[in-house]
Amino acid sequence: MIAIKFLLFLITFFFQELNSQSNAELEIDRVWSELVLSVKKGDFSKYKSFYHQDAVFISQANQTTATIKDAFVRWEEGFRQTRSGKIKTNLEVRFKKRLADKKTFFEEGMLKYWTTDSEGNDNISYLEFEAVWIKRGKEWLMIMENQKSFLDEIEWNKLE
Repeated sequence: MIAIKFLLFLITFFFQELNSQSNAELEIDRVWSELVLSVKKGDFSKYKSFYHQDAVFISQANQTTATIKDAFVRWEEGFRQTRSGKIKTNLEVRFKKRLADKKTFFEEGMLKYWTTDSEGNDNISYLEFEAVWIKRGKEWLMIMENQKSFLDEIEWNKLE
């Protein structure tokens, strides 16, 4: 009888762990949806709200690191141009690897970021990235973004 109770406990624990990971993934997916929408709309205030105030931005592609606050200074003009309609901006995300528990989340994948200017010219970038998120209360905040390398559409399509 004790063995059966213990087995039931293990099964229940196992399914709770699976459920908590899938819940975390669903929550992060919702955050990504909102983040992508903020980029498309040029909503800089909303975009900044997805990052922890002490987050670190790494660009291995450019061999640099920065606080997220310094990265925001560089990115703000693009948001202004998007919001004003001078350019259209789009972002898509695909994932290669995701690890989670109830309060932390790590993911690897690719970003497809592109802008279209007033003449209809597209500028497309494919970036391999890593991100680390932490849950504070009910809110997920990115604490590290590592843009590892520029890739191409072929690599992008492998993650479909």
